[in-house]
Amino acid sequence: MIEVRCNVIGDKVHWSVGRSVVDETVEDVVRLVFSTAGFASFSERDAYEVIRSALRREKIAWVQPSIDTWRFELKGLSAVIGQPKIVPWLQGSVSIKPEFKYRTIPIKVPPVSSGAFVFYISADNTSELTRMEKTETPFRDEGFICYSHADEKWLKRVRVHLRPLERRRVFKLFDDSQIQPGTHWKDEIKAALDRARVAILLVSADFLASDFIAENELPPLLKKAQRGGATIIPVIVSPCGFLRETKLADYQSVNDPTKPLEGMTYGESEQMLVRLSEAVEEALGNSESRNHVGPVETAASTPPAAASTKVAKGDYPYGIPVPGKPHLVESPYSPGKYIDVEGFPPGTEVKDPYTDKIFLVP
Repeated sequence: MIEVRCNVIGDKVHWSVGRSVVDETVEDVVRLVFSTAGFASFSERDAYEVIRSALRREKIAWVQPSIDTWRFELKGLSAVIGQPKIVPWLQGSVSIKPEFKYRTIPIKVPPVSSGAFVFYISADNTSELTRMEKTETPFRDEGFICYSHADEKWLKRVRVHLRPLERRRVFKLFDDSQIQPGTHWKDEIKAALDRARVAILLVSADFLASDFIAENELPPLLKKAQRGGATIIPVIVSPCGFLRETKLADYQSVNDPTKPLEGMTYGESEQMLVRLSEAVEEALGNSESRNHVGPVETAASTPPAAASTKVAKGDYPYGIPVPGKPHLVESPYSPGKYIDVEGFPPGTEVKDPYTDKIFLVP
């Protein structure tokens, strides 16, 4: 048996691997332990929160803890062991309920308390768990977050807001922090770009200055979007020249480019990230009438009765022009929702598809 232990002390994660045999004999059981300790007594929930926070801080993506079951990408566990020949069966992913162990060590005053989550993973139960997981609803689509490492704090907040969609298996989200040590990271990014149906761009001056983003990530995403294979959703996180980047400015951002997240209060920025989550869900076809950001429904796509060329007589309000987007207007009835009125002369009566009310093209 191999024992893999992850010990969280303070804000540090320490890994150790123990084994009863030193040759290359195949091992069929791995005992995986996540533990923490402190001078104060703590509950199972306390231990869980400490360990989960440390794993996220260290970007250990192959471990996905939750209150009921923990999910493991077994390739990551194999990488920690470092000897794939002795655990060739560590493939795929499994979800396992933990066994929690708590004890007090009276070696000091106050005594030291420790809590540990223990998992036994074997060749036999892995094949069984993998078979069970195949019956789960698979991830329907995948998303890609394109960002500069200088904006990592916004990456973390975006992942928090999109986590409910992942939990519901609406889609699986990728960013480069999930790439495991020892893998070909460029190949991992290319494969994720190929799979992505939604691309979230965290746009900042650092983002626009990044040669890697400009040369390796944006071209395939924009090309895919032009073919209708992906939806591009920009989020402006700090002041930058987004509107001067013609290839990017064609895509409607979640927030006004003149009002980046950095300049908002905490509550305002959180509300924008809620809006991002709604936009992602809608782009994936899982929302019926949410805020439409990203590629928008055109007025021309509504039924013929929805629009006319009758000259306006002042009976209806005008749509609100969107800065830098001459073909888009903001609905006067549905603030924050955008409608494509390209091809309709000023003064044309068009129907707001969100409310079925008439407004005028400005």
